[in-house]
Amino acid sequence: MNKLITSFATLALATTAFAADHDFSYTVDPAEGSVSILQFVTMTFPNLDEIEINSSDDLTVQRADGSRVRGVDVSVEDDNKLAFVFGAEQTDPGTYTINIPAGSLAGYADNYEWMEDNPTDIVLTYKIGNQGAEGIDWTCQTDPAVGSVEELQNIYLYFPNITVVDINSKSDIVLSYNGTPIDGVKISEEDANLFRIYTPESQTAAGTYTLSIAKYALCAFNDEESYPEDLPNELTFTWTIDGAASDTPVEYDLQLAISSPRPNADGQISAEKSLESIFFVCEEKNLVTAEGSEIEVTLKEDNGNFSAKGRLRKTNGLNANYSYFSVSFGKEPSYNGKYTITIPKGAFGNEVWAQNPKYGRSNDEIKISFELIDGADYDTFILEPLAIDPEEGTYKTGKEISTITLKFAEGVEAVKGASATLAGVDNSYVETAEFKAVDGGFAVTFGSTPSQSGNYMLTVSQGMFGDEDFVKTGTGKASAPISIKYTIDHSSGVCAIEADKEGVIYNLQGVPVNATVDHLPAGVYVIDGKKVMINK
Repeated sequence: MNKLITSFATLALATTAFAADHDFSYTVDPAEGSVSILQFVTMTFPNLDEIEINSSDDLTVQRADGSRVRGVDVSVEDDNKLAFVFGAEQTDPGTYTINIPAGSLAGYADNYEWMEDNPTDIVLTYKIGNQGAEGIDWTCQTDPAVGSVEELQNIYLYFPNITVVDINSKSDIVLSYNGTPIDGVKISEEDANLFRIYTPESQTAAGTYTLSIAKYALCAFNDEESYPEDLPNELTFTWTIDGAASDTPVEYDLQLAISSPRPNADGQISAEKSLESIFFVCEEKNLVTAEGSEIEVTLKEDNGNFSAKGRLRKTNGLNANYSYFSVSFGKEPSYNGKYTITIPKGAFGNEVWAQNPKYGRSNDEIKISFELIDGADYDTFILEPLAIDPEEGTYKTGKEISTITLKFAEGVEAVKGASATLAGVDNSYVETAEFKAVDGGFAVTFGSTPSQSGNYMLTVSQGMFGDEDFVKTGTGKASAPISIKYTIDHSSGVCAIEADKEGVIYNLQGVPVNATVDHLPAGVYVIDGKKVMINK
């Protein structure tokens, strides 16, 4: 039988308090003391509204020899929780200390009315080893050894360093298949420190088999005169059976939801929360993450430039029946708007899948959307036309400004119903028309041509043009308000008519009219260098 260092963590909470005016009292999970492994440690400061890390470099984890444990990620979650996530499980026997020097944390309380740094050092101490709280060595060997097996019916548990092991509660010893207890499981004492746990028939179905022995379910003593000591922590052993692909093909049905910072009922997350690290939950227990650098979770702004990536990591949580994960993105979004988290297919799964990805359960691609609020707003209406034809200025006739073309940068589109208005400043002319796409831009043609000399103003309201995101969703970049002044001067250009051409009649455009005064239609003409009104 192979020796197994059991994997469990106590859920007991230890509390330490400071002075009342600096209430940095906390609970810690797992509690300080003896543990089997060390990978996730969560500190909760119940009397603080929020904590911040002043200097993450000051927060260290050290072994007894003074060497520093590398790859520990420290982050704030749920406002007042400090999470230490080890890059790899620590199982080597020895003493480990988590050091939080005075002044390395800042705490807010009384509805943010005061803020103080932690006034004293905080030191958490854990011991990894096989010894129980009272000196009983609960090292346990199993036959078959944990891991992959072809079938499972008889499981032997042997405690080599204990003289006598008794069962306090058989109901607290449970063998389950994929999380569901197996009916008819029996337990027999084969020797003073040897048990047999067996099922009515051989288990051959592909999946995960877990044997759980609850805290206090066993008691033990090495000296008949000593008082028996109960099992101080839960023991858990896991076996997997691989199945044929035709029997149990992998199912991509696992889902994730954001657990922290948790979106509100409208799917919104405040920018006042830290989004540099995001925590997820799956309502399935004992799930693991995939290996390989290509499995990256992305956080992208739907209609902006923000983009970040990070690895999905297993983390701890409050519900033992769920699985918890986290992603550290290294930066966080700040602009209000919609964002999407994409978790690639095959990023996590159950232990059967971890053994062979052809079987078991995993996830299909998951997209989680949320809206960021309480952050900064983008300047939406910033687009300006690159060219306007005709450009602002003075023209001889209204026909020259009856069609106006705007040209924008590539990718800019007109919204549905985009229009412009041309109005006289010192006369009653007003015309509104819609833009049409033309080669090189967008043109608006007015139904009637301005006829009177004077000033005219072209106006285009903001948002008549925008990029693809704005046109489709209203959240991209759009055009600013446009105002262009035009002047019509019918006399412009007629001064070039030479006076020595007496007897020649011109219209206001300076074009000779082949007619005598008596045969001219009503209108204004230039005769002998002077404007003359002809009435009929």
